[in-house]
Amino acid sequence: MDQNNLILKKIPIPYYFQVKEKILERIKKNEFPLGSYLPSEKELSIFYDVSLVTLRMALDKLSESGYIEKIKGKGSKVISVDSKDKVLINRILSVSDSFKATSFKILESTKANKNSKALRELGLTKEDKYINIKKVKYKDKVTFFYSNVYLNEKLFPDFSKIDLNKIRIRKMIYDHVNINSVDITFYAFNASVKIAEIFKVKKGLALQVLEYKTFLNNGTNIEYSINYFRSDLILFEFLIQEQLKLGFGGNK
Repeated sequence: MDQNNLILKKIPIPYYFQVKEKILERIKKNEFPLGSYLPSEKELSIFYDVSLVTLRMALDKLSESGYIEKIKGKGSKVISVDSKDKVLINRILSVSDSFKATSFKILESTKANKNSKALRELGLTKEDKYINIKKVKYKDKVTFFYSNVYLNEKLFPDFSKIDLNKIRIRKMIYDHVNINSVDITFYAFNASVKIAEIFKVKKGLALQVLEYKTFLNNGTNIEYSINYFRSDLILFEFLIQEQLKLGFGGNK
């Protein structure tokens, strides 16, 4: 095997990120021409000596960036040599809302590894753990914001010493790591039974959701968070370093 195709397993860069970059390099070199299909997932996982789970994460990232399209029953088709029109910013300087909280409550602050989606989004294995923080904000006893945050435990070794009642979660993150890129998605959401109970509203109430995914410069996942808010009560404002082009999803 060409040494350039080997995955380096003794460095802190996630395997899926290395695989993604190597496949992308081959797409740009026209080894996988526009309109062609990539080798099967099994062939690619053997070629790069990674698990199918890791290989599929790499393909998911290529699909999200617009390089390939995963077609059921056929495979992964190369559809572009350029990323789709979404720019990852270097750093969000601040996120503020128009509805200031008068109080908040930390509902949960634990370490676990039971949520498979959180593990996948953080690029972790079942043997790894994430930090899960759940927080609500109130205005005159009205719940208007609920945040469910998952953090890569490896990047916050002193987490047990942090008092979340004295520091904002986002500031805590920025104080611990140098974020290189942020992927932000907005979408509408009809409150499920569980979310409706948190907000003390009727099931099905239209909410807005803000998802964060943050990364180090080597592609390591820092955070995956889902933030629900009452769009009739709150408006977010972003201050960023660079121009940001956001992709807005529909109902999800």
